[in-house]
Amino acid sequence: MAVFDFQKDVGATPSSSSLETAQANSALLEGFLQNLTAPSTLFIPPSTTFYLMGGIFAEGVSDFVLHLDGRLRFVGLPDQWPQHPGKVTKKGVIKPAKPKECIELHDIHNVTITSSLSSRNVGDRGVLDGGGPAWWGLPLIGYMQRGTLRPHLLYIKGGSDVVIENVVFKDSPRWTVVAHDMAGLTIRDCSVVARRTPFDGHNLIDLSAFNTDGFDVAGHDVHIHDCDVWNQDDCIAVKDSESGSYNMLFERINASGTGLVIGSIGTTHVRNITFRDSYLHRSYKGIFMKFRSGDVEQPGIIEDVLYENIVIEGAEQWPLWIGPAQQAISGNVCTPSPCSLCWPMLPQAECFPIPQSVFRNITLRNVEVNNVRTSPGVIMGSTQSPIDNIHFDGVRVSSACSAARSHDRLESFPGLLHEIDDPYVVQFYLLLAAATMLPLLLLALCLCTCARAKEEGEGGGKGRWRVALRQCCTHVADGRRRFWTRWKAAALLLLVFVPILAILAAVMPGIAGTNDTSEYYSCDNVRGGRATGDTWPVPPCFSDETDAGAGRNDCRDFFVPAVWGTFSAALAACCLATAWLWRRDATEARTRSEEAGEAMQEGVGEESGVVAKGVEMGGLI
Repeated sequence: MAVFDFQKDVGATPSSSSLETAQANSALLEGFLQNLTAPSTLFIPPSTTFYLMGGIFAEGVSDFVLHLDGRLRFVGLPDQWPQHPGKVTKKGVIKPAKPKECIELHDIHNVTITSSLSSRNVGDRGVLDGGGPAWWGLPLIGYMQRGTLRPHLLYIKGGSDVVIENVVFKDSPRWTVVAHDMAGLTIRDCSVVARRTPFDGHNLIDLSAFNTDGFDVAGHDVHIHDCDVWNQDDCIAVKDSESGSYNMLFERINASGTGLVIGSIGTTHVRNITFRDSYLHRSYKGIFMKFRSGDVEQPGIIEDVLYENIVIEGAEQWPLWIGPAQQAISGNVCTPSPCSLCWPMLPQAECFPIPQSVFRNITLRNVEVNNVRTSPGVIMGSTQSPIDNIHFDGVRVSSACSAARSHDRLESFPGLLHEIDDPYVVQFYLLLAAATMLPLLLLALCLCTCARAKEEGEGGGKGRWRVALRQCCTHVADGRRRFWTRWKAAALLLLVFVPILAILAAVMPGIAGTNDTSEYYSCDNVRGGRATGDTWPVPPCFSDETDAGAGRNDCRDFFVPAVWGTFSAALAACCLATAWLWRRDATEARTRSEEAGEAMQEGVGEESGVVAKGVEMGGLI
């Protein structure tokens, strides 16, 4: 097999991140892939970074090895990225221009992507870096700007006998590895990481890197094992395929995102899927099976599914979800598609099961849900197509802490050892700091100005500054309000507190659903549901065949509720103090007004008496 060095033989330029160099390197890589003579190996040397621009495309590649010991990193802002042109559909819908994928391969056979070392230490494995922060933008804002108009990192459509191993996939702009219509795919000893902060979980800032799926696969004979995924969407997802997705095994997976997923599925057939021996750490969801749509003539089917030996520790939302896809596909994140992301937190949010969807022969065996923060989950079939023959065998919620807490985070997720390089988060923190400090600066400026004016007006003197400063906050003289009063100070304090609370909301994990950990939030339209072994709690729509004595054994982390409780109490106290000071100020103003009115009446009376006396004296004269 011929071996080609990307730098020495192909002519690529390392280390330079200029746009011109990235475009030239991409053209060289695309040309090599399109014109290679099989069998061939392309070698990316270690300790070397080659910068690329997206839009690399090749078709029909076979008998090829990409030996990635260095780093391939994509650069370029979205407005510099190559685009697929926009188009008008048959229904007259205008679709905007769409960015091309970072790397897109069609109809590939006997292809391997690998690196020399299987060690999970930083620098030992090759890295494919998508430069995601440039696409994610400012937290909480960037997604609204671009939505799903972002490229996938590695997109494979059609292939057989493909192996991906010993590679770190970092910061994909959108989905990380997408492999559709595969006939034989193995992924092993790989890491996926897409995060924005070092926080141990998924706060609002991290979640702004949304849609960064880990491995999305469709086809048959797929085996993914000994991988770790830390991202902000589906960690591993079984997707639609025209010929169906079946015969897939996922094992020894460490995941943190929205979990181990089947879906979302439309009108295709998914069967014989197994997830086993896996660990989910502070994942937003845990086990997640979902339909997005259906068709009367061709209903979607998910059947013969096994989740076995799964530990879910500290799920931040729903540990278990079987039902409609809870997702957003429009600018309004609360629009049900078919189930709103805002459900059930907002009363007006809606969640609709898919009538033409079939779940059947679903088994969850030996599943531990530890440190649960919300309801154990949602099981939602439709009246037209109930979930059929679902079996929970040893599904335990809030049981033994030791198994969950024995996992070391960095050992379980070696991808986290790679540094975070996200300048947009730094900008976001600076904006929040400015929003927090500005009211404080205005308060100090107003108080100092007022105090100086009073001190100068009253002749200064020892201690007059302190007295003047106090009077600026509390004193009202001559029946007129000073420009700074207590209720204004309290209102400004509230303005300071709100940005601080916003920062906390951004860095603390999301809490959703119901806080009752002993009851499934929804269990509807299930036929033939059974709970056996030491399953607890038993879903109310299941038959209870559990062992005697199975029950609750709490293992919950009270840190987050304690923090939120403390700051909620502080916010309430601040609001009450503001209302009390406002009312007191109004009462004092009303009292002063009444006193001024009485004084005016007395003054008018005295003046009338003087005038009358003057008239009387004038008459005597």
